[in-house]
Amino acid sequence: MRAWVRILGYGALGACPIATHTLLAVGYPAQVAAALYALQVIVLGAVLTARATYVYKWWLLGAGAALFLAVAFLAGRYSFFAAAGIPYVAAYVTLLAVFGASLLPGREPLITAISRRIHGGSMRPDVAVYTRRVTIVWCCFFAAQLIVSLALFVFASEVTWSFYVNVLDLPLIALMFAGEYLYRLTHVRDWPHSSVAQVIRAFSQRKAAPAKQPNPAELTP
Repeated sequence: MRAWVRILGYGALGACPIATHTLLAVGYPAQVAAALYALQVIVLGAVLTARATYVYKWWLLGAGAALFLAVAFLAGRYSFFAAAGIPYVAAYVTLLAVFGASLLPGREPLITAISRRIHGGSMRPDVAVYTRRVTIVWCCFFAAQLIVSLALFVFASEVTWSFYVNVLDLPLIALMFAGEYLYRLTHVRDWPHSSVAQVIRAFSQRKAAPAKQPNPAELTP
Protein backbone atom coordinates (compact mmCIF):
# COMPACT_ATOMS: atom_id res chain seq x y z
CA MET A 1 0.00 0.00 0.00
CA ARG A 2 2.81 2.40 0.82
CA ALA A 3 4.32 1.83 -2.61
CA TRP A 4 1.04 2.77 -4.30
CA VAL A 5 0.69 5.87 -2.13
CA ARG A 6 4.24 6.87 -3.05
CA ILE A 7 3.57 6.31 -6.75
CA LEU A 8 0.36 8.35 -6.61
CA GLY A 9 2.18 11.11 -4.75
CA TYR A 10 4.97 11.27 -7.31
CA GLY A 11 2.39 11.19 -10.11
CA ALA A 12 0.48 14.08 -8.57
CA LEU A 13 3.64 16.14 -8.15
CA GLY A 14 4.61 15.39 -11.73
CA ALA A 15 1.18 16.36 -13.03
CA CYS A 16 1.05 19.65 -11.11
CA PRO A 17 3.32 21.60 -13.49
CA ILE A 18 1.25 20.49 -16.48
CA ALA A 19 -1.99 21.37 -14.70
CA THR A 20 -0.51 24.73 -13.75
CA HIS A 21 0.44 25.52 -17.34
CA THR A 22 -2.99 24.34 -18.56
CA LEU A 23 -4.77 26.73 -16.19
CA LEU A 24 -2.68 29.59 -17.49
CA ALA A 25 -3.02 28.60 -21.16
CA VAL A 26 -6.84 28.35 -21.08
CA GLY A 27 -7.19 31.80 -19.58
CA TYR A 28 -7.39 31.43 -15.81
CA PRO A 29 -5.88 34.34 -13.87
CA ALA A 30 -2.15 34.07 -13.22
CA GLN A 31 -2.84 34.11 -9.48
CA VAL A 32 -4.78 30.82 -9.75
CA ALA A 33 -1.91 29.12 -11.55
CA ALA A 34 0.52 30.62 -9.06
CA ALA A 35 -1.51 29.22 -6.15
CA LEU A 36 -1.42 25.69 -7.60
CA TYR A 37 2.31 25.91 -8.23
CA ALA A 38 2.91 27.25 -4.73
CA LEU A 39 0.94 24.32 -3.31
CA GLN A 40 3.12 21.89 -5.26
CA VAL A 41 6.34 23.51 -3.99
CA ILE A 42 5.16 23.47 -0.37
CA VAL A 43 4.06 19.81 -0.55
CA LEU A 44 7.38 18.81 -2.11
CA GLY A 45 9.21 20.81 0.54
CA ALA A 46 7.25 19.00 3.25
CA VAL A 47 8.14 15.60 1.76
CA LEU A 48 11.84 16.49 1.66
CA THR A 49 11.73 18.00 5.14
CA ALA A 50 10.14 14.85 6.57
CA ARG A 51 13.26 12.92 5.48
CA ALA A 52 15.67 15.46 6.94
CA THR A 53 17.29 15.13 10.37
CA TYR A 54 18.28 18.70 11.20
CA VAL A 55 16.84 20.52 14.23
CA TYR A 56 13.86 22.88 13.83
CA LYS A 57 13.24 21.53 10.33
CA TRP A 58 9.49 22.23 10.41
CA TRP A 59 10.05 25.77 11.66
CA LEU A 60 12.47 26.33 8.79
CA LEU A 61 9.98 24.87 6.31
CA GLY A 62 7.23 27.13 7.62
CA ALA A 63 9.42 30.22 7.41
CA GLY A 64 10.56 29.29 3.91
CA ALA A 65 6.99 28.64 2.75
CA ALA A 66 5.79 31.95 4.19
CA LEU A 67 8.62 33.85 2.52
CA PHE A 68 7.99 32.09 -0.79
CA LEU A 69 4.25 32.84 -0.68
CA ALA A 70 4.88 36.46 0.24
CA VAL A 71 7.28 37.00 -2.66
CA ALA A 72 5.07 35.09 -5.10
CA PHE A 73 1.79 36.80 -4.33
CA LEU A 74 3.11 40.30 -3.72
CA ALA A 75 4.61 40.31 -7.20
CA GLY A 76 1.34 41.52 -8.75
CA ARG A 77 1.11 40.68 -12.44
CA TYR A 78 4.35 38.73 -12.09
CA SER A 79 2.96 36.44 -9.40
CA PHE A 80 3.07 33.38 -11.64
CA PHE A 81 6.61 34.15 -12.78
CA ALA A 82 7.61 34.40 -9.13
CA ALA A 83 5.79 31.23 -8.02
CA ALA A 84 7.17 29.08 -10.83
CA GLY A 85 10.42 30.87 -11.48
CA ILE A 86 11.87 31.03 -7.96
CA PRO A 87 12.04 27.24 -7.37
CA TYR A 88 13.06 26.62 -11.00
CA VAL A 89 15.97 29.05 -10.87
CA ALA A 90 16.96 27.98 -7.35
CA ALA A 91 17.08 24.31 -8.38
CA TYR A 92 19.18 24.86 -11.50
CA VAL A 93 21.53 27.39 -9.90
CA THR A 94 22.13 24.93 -7.04
CA LEU A 95 22.78 22.03 -9.41
CA LEU A 96 25.09 24.14 -11.57
CA ALA A 97 27.01 25.26 -8.48
CA VAL A 98 27.35 21.71 -7.10
CA PHE A 99 28.41 20.14 -10.40
CA GLY A 100 30.60 23.08 -11.38
CA ALA A 101 32.39 23.24 -8.02
CA SER A 102 33.37 19.59 -8.39
CA LEU A 103 35.29 20.51 -11.58
CA LEU A 104 37.58 22.96 -9.78
CA PRO A 105 41.28 22.09 -9.47
CA GLY A 106 41.91 19.57 -6.70
CA ARG A 107 38.33 18.30 -6.74
CA GLU A 108 36.88 15.11 -8.16
CA PRO A 109 34.07 15.59 -10.73
CA LEU A 110 30.70 14.76 -9.23
CA ILE A 111 29.77 12.05 -11.75
CA THR A 112 33.17 10.43 -11.18
CA ALA A 113 32.58 10.39 -7.42
CA ILE A 114 29.09 8.92 -7.90
CA SER A 115 30.47 6.23 -10.22
CA ARG A 116 33.13 5.32 -7.65
CA ARG A 117 30.45 4.99 -5.00
CA ILE A 118 28.27 2.73 -7.14
CA HIS A 119 31.14 0.50 -8.26
CA GLY A 120 32.96 0.17 -4.97
CA GLY A 121 35.75 2.69 -5.50
CA SER A 122 37.33 1.26 -8.64
CA MET A 123 37.77 3.52 -11.66
CA ARG A 124 39.44 2.91 -15.01
CA PRO A 125 41.28 5.88 -16.56
CA ASP A 126 38.99 5.97 -19.62
CA VAL A 127 35.90 5.90 -17.38
CA ALA A 128 37.35 8.72 -15.27
CA VAL A 129 37.75 10.83 -18.42
CA TYR A 130 34.23 9.95 -19.54
CA THR A 131 32.60 10.80 -16.18
CA ARG A 132 34.44 14.11 -16.06
CA ARG A 133 33.09 14.98 -19.49
CA VAL A 134 29.58 13.95 -18.44
CA THR A 135 29.85 16.30 -15.45
CA ILE A 136 30.80 19.13 -17.85
CA VAL A 137 27.87 18.27 -20.15
CA TRP A 138 25.42 18.41 -17.25
CA CYS A 139 26.82 21.81 -16.25
CA CYS A 140 26.18 22.99 -19.81
CA PHE A 141 22.63 21.62 -19.63
CA PHE A 142 21.89 23.42 -16.36
CA ALA A 143 23.32 26.67 -17.71
CA ALA A 144 21.31 26.29 -20.94
CA GLN A 145 18.10 25.78 -18.98
CA LEU A 146 18.69 29.01 -17.08
CA ILE A 147 19.66 30.98 -20.21
CA VAL A 148 16.72 29.77 -22.31
CA SER A 149 14.20 30.35 -19.50
CA LEU A 150 15.56 33.87 -18.98
CA ALA A 151 15.37 34.60 -22.71
CA LEU A 152 11.76 33.40 -22.85
CA PHE A 153 10.93 35.42 -19.74
CA VAL A 154 12.24 38.58 -21.39
CA PHE A 155 11.16 38.10 -25.01
CA ALA A 156 8.26 35.61 -25.08
CA SER A 157 4.77 35.45 -23.63
CA GLU A 158 3.96 34.17 -20.16
CA VAL A 159 2.30 31.06 -21.64
CA THR A 160 5.36 30.25 -23.77
CA TRP A 161 7.67 30.64 -20.77
CA SER A 162 5.34 28.46 -18.71
CA PHE A 163 5.33 25.74 -21.38
CA TYR A 164 9.12 25.58 -21.32
CA VAL A 165 9.47 25.66 -17.53
CA ASN A 166 6.50 23.49 -16.55
CA VAL A 167 5.92 21.09 -19.46
CA LEU A 168 9.29 20.65 -21.18
CA ASP A 169 11.49 20.58 -18.06
CA LEU A 170 11.12 16.90 -17.10
CA PRO A 171 11.15 15.60 -20.71
CA LEU A 172 14.39 17.51 -21.36
CA ILE A 173 15.97 15.99 -18.25
CA ALA A 174 14.78 12.53 -19.31
CA LEU A 175 16.22 13.14 -22.79
CA MET A 176 19.58 14.06 -21.23
CA PHE A 177 19.61 10.85 -19.17
CA ALA A 178 18.64 8.77 -22.21
CA GLY A 179 21.28 10.38 -24.44
CA GLU A 180 23.99 9.92 -21.84
CA TYR A 181 22.98 6.30 -21.30
CA LEU A 182 23.01 5.48 -25.03
CA TYR A 183 26.39 7.17 -25.45
CA ARG A 184 27.75 5.19 -22.49
CA LEU A 185 26.52 1.90 -23.97
CA THR A 186 28.33 2.54 -27.24
CA HIS A 187 31.53 4.30 -26.05
CA VAL A 188 32.37 2.87 -22.61
CA ARG A 189 33.14 -0.80 -23.11
CA ASP A 190 33.24 -3.57 -20.50
CA TRP A 191 32.05 -1.38 -17.65
CA PRO A 192 29.02 -2.24 -15.45
CA HIS A 193 26.25 0.15 -16.40
CA SER A 194 24.33 1.73 -13.53
CA SER A 195 20.64 2.58 -13.61
CA VAL A 196 19.12 6.02 -13.09
CA ALA A 197 17.81 4.80 -9.71
CA GLN A 198 21.34 3.82 -8.63
CA VAL A 199 22.68 7.22 -9.68
CA ILE A 200 19.95 9.08 -7.79
CA ARG A 201 20.48 6.92 -4.71
CA ALA A 202 24.25 7.45 -4.79
CA PHE A 203 23.79 11.20 -5.23
CA SER A 204 21.32 11.48 -2.35
CA GLN A 205 23.61 9.48 -0.05
CA ARG A 206 26.73 11.40 -1.03
CA LYS A 207 28.59 12.75 1.99
CA ALA A 208 30.91 15.68 2.08
CA ALA A 209 34.53 14.70 1.72
CA PRO A 210 37.81 16.57 1.61
CA ALA A 211 38.90 17.78 -1.76
CA LYS A 212 40.61 15.03 -3.66
CA GLN A 213 43.38 15.53 -6.18
CA PRO A 214 42.53 13.28 -9.14
CA ASN A 215 45.14 10.99 -10.62
CA PRO A 216 46.63 12.75 -13.70
CA ALA A 217 46.39 9.47 -15.59
CA GLU A 218 42.61 9.52 -15.11
CA LEU A 219 42.32 12.94 -16.76
CA THR A 220 44.26 12.09 -19.88
CA PRO A 221 41.90 11.53 -22.83
